[in-house]
Amino acid sequence: MSAHIAVIDRSFANVASVMAGLAPDTEVLLIDPRVDGWRQLADRLAGRSDIGTLDIYSQGAVDEVQLGSSVLGITNLLDYKALLAEIGRHLAPGGHVHLCGSTSADSSFAHSVFDQFT
Repeated sequence: MSAHIAVIDRSFANVASVMAGLAPDTEVLLIDPRVDGWRQLADRLAGRSDIGTLDIYSQGAVDEVQLGSSVLGITNLLDYKALLAEIGRHLAPGGHVHLCGSTSADSSFAHSVFDQFT
């Protein structure tokens, strides 16, 4: 069975309500807002290949997603290509990533981010 993981930046405005609404079998990874969140996520997923769904709850603005101290945007997306691919390798076959809470979640930028997980 593949894992469902909710990645929640501790600086996210609705941490308590997000956690209260998660299914009981959802694993929660809290991200320290003072450290590069993408690096934290890659490190915390090390050795895993069973992730069916990775929901990332974070702050953001148009065409950017903040996770921890890192702001991923159009201007630095390629700088994170290798790290995002590393995170993507932990997904089970057919696994997927959702950006939740970010204003970029449904944008073409989000699709560019998703492409980097492969």
